Amino acid sequence: MNFRLNIGNDVRGLLKNYEFLKSMDQHDKAAEALKAILEYDQLKSVKNTDLILKDYTEGPINFLPTYKFDIGTNNYDTSKKQRVPAW
Repeated sequence: MNFRLNIGNDVRGLLKNYEFLKSMDQHDKAAEALKAILEYDQLKSVKNTDLILKDYTEGPINFLPTYKFDIGTNNYDTSKKQRVPAW
């Protein structure tokens, strides 16, 4: 499985917002920000259509997706692939 987020690199702003809210101890707002990110989860979308994986279950997601950085930097993937985050 190689599901990602259906939002492209615009997700970076959402991730930064989530991280900012957590750093400010605004945990309720951070949880809402995470829910907004989860709406773009490809796996969730596919499961909701009942086309595949209809019996697949997973626990609650309460952490950010992972993503690639350029080696040795804090820059998001700038390769030609421009990978977006995934859980």
